[in-house]
Amino acid sequence: MPGFPFAHPPSHSDGDPSDAGQVLIGAVSFMRLPVNLLPDIAFPRLMVWTTYHDVGPAEIEEFVTIPIEEAVATVPGVRRVHSLSREGLSLVTVEMHGRIL
Repeated sequence: MPGFPFAHPPSHSDGDPSDAGQVLIGAVSFMRLPVNLLPDIAFPRLMVWTTYHDVGPAEIEEFVTIPIEEAVATVPGVRRVHSLSREGLSLVTVEMHGRIL
């Protein structure tokens, strides 16, 4: 195609010797990056979600929610416990003072 010298890339590319150096430096830098798999998270709330199919809210509260509330209330650092009992579902939320480790 006359008049369009950039329409086709060259059939071979030798590359610049500095390209290999840049790739090597990038690979070494990548290997030295610190990895933090367990970041420091401060979230002072815990939710216990329990399902018990085909059971009414009164039974859920008596046999699931209340025993969970009583058990988590004994944990040191608990600030507040609140719950929700529905048919087949118990949700207990525990708010802590400070951090959960």
